[in-house]
Amino acid sequence: MGKPKIKIGVKVAGGFGTVLVRANFLHCLFEYVDDAELKIFACGHISPDINLAIFNRQPSIAWYGSEREWDKLRSQKEEYALLFELDIYPKVVYVSEKIQKSVKLSALVELWEKFRNDIRNQLYFQDLRRSKPYEYSKLIIQGKTILNSADIEDVIGVGREYRMPVSIIQNEEAVLERFGLCGKKYITLQRGINPKLGTTENNKLWPLAYFNELIQKIKTEFPEYTIVQLGESAEHCVKLDDVDVNLLGCTAWDDIKILLKNAYLHIDGECGMVHLRKALHAGPSLVFFGPTPIDLFGYDGNFNLHSDACKHWCAELRDDWEYHCLLDVEKAPCMYAITPDMAMSAIKGYLASGDTSGVSEFLLVKHVNDEIAQTLGYRLDEDYVANYLNDSEIWDYEIKNVPVAALKVSVYDGKDWDWLPLAECPAYLYLSGKPGAYAHNMKLRDNLEDNKHSVERYEKLIKDIEANDFDENKLVLISSSYRVKDGQHRASIWMHKYGKDSTIPVLMIYMRE
Repeated sequence: MGKPKIKIGVKVAGGFGTVLVRANFLHCLFEYVDDAELKIFACGHISPDINLAIFNRQPSIAWYGSEREWDKLRSQKEEYALLFELDIYPKVVYVSEKIQKSVKLSALVELWEKFRNDIRNQLYFQDLRRSKPYEYSKLIIQGKTILNSADIEDVIGVGREYRMPVSIIQNEEAVLERFGLCGKKYITLQRGINPKLGTTENNKLWPLAYFNELIQKIKTEFPEYTIVQLGESAEHCVKLDDVDVNLLGCTAWDDIKILLKNAYLHIDGECGMVHLRKALHAGPSLVFFGPTPIDLFGYDGNFNLHSDACKHWCAELRDDWEYHCLLDVEKAPCMYAITPDMAMSAIKGYLASGDTSGVSEFLLVKHVNDEIAQTLGYRLDEDYVANYLNDSEIWDYEIKNVPVAALKVSVYDGKDWDWLPLAECPAYLYLSGKPGAYAHNMKLRDNLEDNKHSVERYEKLIKDIEANDFDENKLVLISSSYRVKDGQHRASIWMHKYGKDSTIPVLMIYMRE
């Protein structure tokens, strides 16, 4: 008898970055509720393109649509065990007896309701807009970030790193080739704000003249880097001087993902692209903080810059905070005090040699690789640990259960390696009545110098697992984008044995891919 099915609906409020943050929470929620088959119906941004960029191919999301469809979900509430709104904290809108099918989810909802009824939290649930400065302060005191603020009492374990996979549909090399960036070391920059604000300038933006001066400094000292400007359109983003590639208004969200993922560095204010690059586990960003609290919105591993020109952040303290400095001056001191020299000083060592002093995420790379080898090496393939583990930039890891059907594996076609769903790979097809597919793939792999696989070796593994079951000490190794780095044969046998709806224990590594 399978797990009970539970259908829940959620409205996710905010712009691109906020929706991305909340989508990660939903992914963690999906993984936490492992005593039921959770079906999450998400109403996200008003833009279909943004919803596609964030929710498409998410294993945690059964359906997604616009925020306009929230009323429709509420009108059909009898179909759901739970409806809730998700912003800084979750707000339960409707709950039925169906929630009792999951002990974990029902206990979690009970905790959310207890939190909501606590008199100390009444301001938030009565007036979200007015409560934000207070809630920001409280979260900072608690050591929380915007990424895990909704995880009440840290029950779900969201943490400080993104765990949700970010899908990329297009071929990365083809996109980089289209923009003239294939094989180049490049830096992306963005200086823009939410189009709904109706302006190209506001207090969150680092001064235009400073941006142009920083570009000149980089080009003078590091001419090997190509400078690429990103942005929604020229209407909402002022063109920067002397960029090598101007992509204002030239990119879809999938292009942006590929460009951010492969950039050596991204330079920006606190905005959606910084969140996206972090979710891609793509490396550091240089981020300028002014009105927005750095302790809440700053990510570990980035070059987060702010000044002491103002004694306190001012985000949300009044309705026009994004347009008008609270000191009633034209030039916001918090941003103008961050000079181009300060910015250059922060990134100079990194650009020069990959020296990431001061960048916590990258300082962890070698340490975490060694830690994995020392503490978990015996649970991985010896050849992978010896020859491949230290070639990856890994900054975090965890052992967890994931949907086996969500795994993707690399398959050689005789010329190139392609990422395919596990259910379509030759190793799984071999067990599904198509042994010829695997035999053909083995012939193609004969061209590879380091090929260690064969039909005979696979048969031996199959028979061993049939006789002795799976060795609990052995783990399939995957990245946070659900790509199998080692163990696709074991994963194929698992899916064949336990079904496509099963979950499989893995070691998930957070890495630059």
